[in-house]
Amino acid sequence: MDTKLCKLEKQLRLLKAYAVLSMVMFSALVFMAARNPSKKVAFDEIDVHKINVVEGNGRVRLAISNSELFPGGTVEGVELKSRVGTRGAGLLFYNDDGNEDGGLVYGGKTTDGKPDAFGTIRFDHYKQNEAIGMSYSEDHGKRESGFEVWDQSAIPISRAFAEQYESIGLMKDGPEKDAAMKKLKDAHQSEFAWTPRVFVGRTKADDAALILKDTKGKPRIRIAVDNANVPSLQFLDENGKVTNEFPQAK
Repeated sequence: MDTKLCKLEKQLRLLKAYAVLSMVMFSALVFMAARNPSKKVAFDEIDVHKINVVEGNGRVRLAISNSELFPGGTVEGVELKSRVGTRGAGLLFYNDDGNEDGGLVYGGKTTDGKPDAFGTIRFDHYKQNEAIGMSYSEDHGKRESGFEVWDQSAIPISRAFAEQYESIGLMKDGPEKDAAMKKLKDAHQSEFAWTPRVFVGRTKADDAALILKDTKGKPRIRIAVDNANVPSLQFLDENGKVTNEFPQAK
């Protein structure tokens, strides 16, 4: 019996030693991998919630994320945490300064038995909002898809604006928050205002259209083929009234 116990104890000691050695080797491999970031690692498949692609200095240039962790973006060094998880899943682009530079987001679900879906890829003006983009949306049977161009102010969005925007974004939803956000945007129209200028695509009225807009974002020229396959060219005034068209309305 004593001999068997001795053998068993010896085997247990060997197992413990093996376990300790295995842990040490595993820890060493992890440490070496962390110390050698240039080493290539290959995976056949990986499940992940978020990936940050960074430069050598650690600055994020691209975020790949699910909807829950999708970043709010960074403006002049201010991270907009209040917008985290509010814009869908996809990609967020950052420029060399670390500011948000555009992105690709998408989502889709059924609401009240009807599709509620969207997808868009956009690129921003430097230190400003949208410059160009392609989008698709579908809401309660109404679909729209196309290419768009926007005008932005030449004044860059300031850090002070970003800090105030984030502060208001963290407020509880309600009339007080809405009023504070409106007041902020009204006070910073010179740097925050952005205007749609060009749309090329399919409208919610089922027309294939090219719409050119003025500096106030109002349609002034519209070239279209409607859902009855009738082509048209219209010129509009600033109030949306047709001043000339071809063919002439009967």
